[in-house]
Amino acid sequence: MQLASMENVYKKWKEKLGFFVIYQIEPHPEQGIFKNIQQPKNLQERISLARKLKNETKMQIPLLIDEVPRKVSKLYGGAPNMIYIIDPQGKVIYHNRWTDAKEVDEFLGKIFNR
Repeated sequence: MQLASMENVYKKWKEKLGFFVIYQIEPHPEQGIFKNIQQPKNLQERISLARKLKNETKMQIPLLIDEVPRKVSKLYGGAPNMIYIIDPQGKVIYHNRWTDAKEVDEFLGKIFNR
C-alpha cells in the first residue's frame, strides 16, 4: 500500500467518510520497512506486527486486524492491498485489487464534487 499517499487521502477526506486499514499479512516480509520478519502464525503475533506498523510509520488511518486465518480479507478477495469504498447503505461503490492513492482521491473528488 502507498501508505504516505493514502495518509494524505485520509486527511483530506476523513470528515466525509470512514477510513480503515485491515491488517492481514505482510505481503513482502523481506522487503520494505520491515526486514527479517515471519508471517504471523496467530492473532497475538499479527497484533504485534500491526502495532509495529502503526508505531514505526506513525500511521494515522485507523487500523483493524484480521483474524488468523484471514477470514475478512478472504471475503473481499484475499489480495494484500485491496481497497473498497462502501456507501452508507452498505453497497460497494468502488473496488480495486491494488490501492492507488491518486485514483482513490480522484474517485472521492467525483463523489463529493470537488
